[in-house]
Amino acid sequence: MNDDHVHISNPDKILFRDKNMTKKDVINYYKKIASHILPLIKDRPIMIQRFPEGIEADGFVMKNKPDYFPDWIETIRIEKKEGGYLKQILCNDLATLKYLVNQGTITLHSWLSEKSNLKAPNQMIFDLDPSTNNLAKVKKAAFVIKKILDHHHLVSYVMTTGSKGLHIVVPIQAKYTFNQVNDLALYLAKNAIEHAPKLLTIEQRKNARGKKVFVDTLRNAYGQTSVVPYALRPVKEASVATPLNWDELKKKQFNPKAYTIKNIFRRLGHVNDVWHDFQETFNDLHFLINKIES
Repeated sequence: MNDDHVHISNPDKILFRDKNMTKKDVINYYKKIASHILPLIKDRPIMIQRFPEGIEADGFVMKNKPDYFPDWIETIRIEKKEGGYLKQILCNDLATLKYLVNQGTITLHSWLSEKSNLKAPNQMIFDLDPSTNNLAKVKKAAFVIKKILDHHHLVSYVMTTGSKGLHIVVPIQAKYTFNQVNDLALYLAKNAIEHAPKLLTIEQRKNARGKKVFVDTLRNAYGQTSVVPYALRPVKEASVATPLNWDELKKKQFNPKAYTIKNIFRRLGHVNDVWHDFQETFNDLHFLINKIES
């Protein structure tokens, strides 16, 4: 399907009031950033956050393809634990991306596995969620996690979420189950907590975390998703989830909301693709999986 044939409805509808940004602006952003996004979500089931009336209104999350979506939108059949199945969307081309944004999609989230092997993730993720707006703490937390990963010879990548947190992503060989990868992520998180018990926590209850940074490993479960790199976020700043290199986190002026729909292309024009080797990196978890299972 050629994206030129995707009809745009209400292009002047305001979706970000504070920025006076319209649906057309958001569509133009995704068209321009598509070459960076599409390779990273190819053949991965996605979940979308839709805000048809703009981000100030109530939005909703959508996993199942509605019947009114056109037949050319590619889907994959996902069995549900409670029985039945979902027709989850695959966004492998610009036409699909453009159609989804026309439906009020602001943010895309993708699975950690691909359709060829849905039950074997090829990514492991640590979601760092600070309990307070203390940037120094979340940066310090990220480097503690990195130190643990480095110790185990695991190559990792870091990105902003477009909000106050960070994601650390470890590309892996698709050889293990979600349960195995989830158990390993939890093991590594606990290892990090041993090194920084006053900084990190895996406590899920917010009121029990104090001022610690929550190391969320729950995204490593089957059917869970993670925000897509370069996805726009539904916040007034119109910030973008942005891949970084580790050295950028060391800079005093670093701000996780610094990159927005207005300046992300200036960054890409001045900084080489910091995740240029991401899709060619496949960490082998064999030794670690055997260690925690023995």
